[in-house]
Amino acid sequence: ARFGRCLSGREATREVGGERAAVRAAGAVGGAVGVPSARDLVELVDVFFDGEQVVEIPGERHPDGAAHGSGCTHSSALAAFLAHGCEPLEAARRAREVASEAVANGLREIGSGPGPVDVFGLASEQPQ
Repeated sequence: ARFGRCLSGREATREVGGERAAVRAAGAVGGAVGVPSARDLVELVDVFFDGEQVVEIPGERHPDGAAHGSGCTHSSALAAFLAHGCEPLEAARRAREVASEAVANGLREIGSGPGPVDVFGLASEQPQ
């Protein structure tokens, strides 16, 4: 939501289609590709827009997951997949999967907040 508001000057709403409208508005002012996450909604959907097509990328929501760092994980994975030659839509889909898994496997026991994501599978390597 912050992505669309920043580039478009519009607030993305929590209503169905609010993220899509924000992404289209961002594209209208020169955004090449938009992939914001709707973190506060019941259903988690990333919205991809490349200037021509809008594609919803649904994903599993992990309300009990450790989400600190999920946005950075998503954007880093997206950049890495693009650098490796993936088409933008495929890169967005793969980044969504990486971020989702990192939240699901997050390190909940660390800190007093939501805990950091676990991109590297550190929790599964810990001695029991």
